Amino acid sequence: KPMQWPQQPQPPLWRRLLQQLVLWVTLVISSPFVILLAVKMVLFGDRVSPIKPKSLNGGRRKVGISEAFEVNDIKGISRAAGCTVNDLGLSLITQALRDQVVKVDAAAAQRPIWAG
Repeated sequence: KPMQWPQQPQPPLWRRLLQQLVLWVTLVISSPFVILLAVKMVLFGDRVSPIKPKSLNGGRRKVGISEAFEVNDIKGISRAAGCTVNDLGLSLITQALRDQVVKVDAAAAQRPIWAG
């Protein structure tokens, strides 16, 4: 006979109602922002932004292709830098993103890049 998990007691009614209330309030508060973002994308989707530079509007896109690196070489670089392979990859991607943003907005070189 397979082992079964013990039954968890159901939370009290007031807690379930409070959880539902929090969900509904969150939905009501966030809905206008979601609608605003959708309208903004539809109305102003063709405008230039650091996320979508003018050079990427239609036409051909440039793609950079690099040769493959050996895993041992990457591990050696990360050991020499005193970081993990993931840290090394993240720093390379971050620098590439920063270079792209600086191409679009030169003043961005003086500002940190923040997510969100």
